[in-house]
Amino acid sequence: MAEKPRGLPKRVRIGQEHPMSLTDEDKSWIAEQLRTVETTLLTEFHQWASPSEARQRTHSAALRAIDLEMEALSDRVAKLEGK
Repeated sequence: MAEKPRGLPKRVRIGQEHPMSLTDEDKSWIAEQLRTVETTLLTEFHQWASPSEARQRTHSAALRAIDLEMEALSDRVAKLEGK
């Protein structure tokens, strides 16, 4: 048997023949649920993004260092080949 979602307004009935109109209480409940979902999504995103951004900065710094080293090595090779 399907479990009824917690907090669902009592007015909502599946299979109603008449169009459903939302009361202010229903609208408040929906707005609160949306705020909860939004807060959860933003929290999870920030928890994921912080370490990801730190890794990106670390990788960028390492790549810059490698580029400088490659440039220095290229200069040394060019000098040796020129002799």
